[in-house]
Amino acid sequence: MLPYKDTIIDKNIYSIWFEKYENLYKSISFDLNRYSSIENFSLLFVDIEILFKNLKHNEQTCKAIEDYKFVNSKNETQILNWLTKYEQIGQEIDFFYLFNMNYRDFVKSKYLELDYLKIDKTDFESIAKFMSIYNKYYWKMLEKYTTFSHEQIQEFYSDNSDMITNICSLSYHLKQRNIVL
Repeated sequence: MLPYKDTIIDKNIYSIWFEKYENLYKSISFDLNRYSSIENFSLLFVDIEILFKNLKHNEQTCKAIEDYKFVNSKNETQILNWLTKYEQIGQEIDFFYLFNMNYRDFVKSKYLELDYLKIDKTDFESIAKFMSIYNKYYWKMLEKYTTFSHEQIQEFYSDNSDMITNICSLSYHLKQRNIVL
């Protein structure tokens, strides 16, 4: 990827690179004491893997944004319907985390910086917009409808309980409250 250091690259470049080196990454034994360049490759590979995996949600996020146009933001039932319909996508996308940014930062940026690479942001516009809408409502609704106390949540985490997956599931809490949408 070094030849692209001073170029803004898009999915056509890093997707091919990812697919080309995926088997190499999986086959490497990570003895960092012996090969320091393996760590550099590994870190870059993991970051590009996150980009690559987020791209698979592009079509779904476009649909979600289109569906959101018919949601009245003052109608909680419509918001809850939309959130639960797209909950799995919202939980799988970790795009903003990778770049340590929020939607405003995304809009202002000319490109995304990943290690020494400049990534074309146009491939992620629908994903970023979806996450902005999703996060605007999701965590407020989750806090409002949670069926767990703070103590229970702490207990689940400390015991590494199976319930951990339900802590951040709005669908789970609505079901527990017998709220049918």
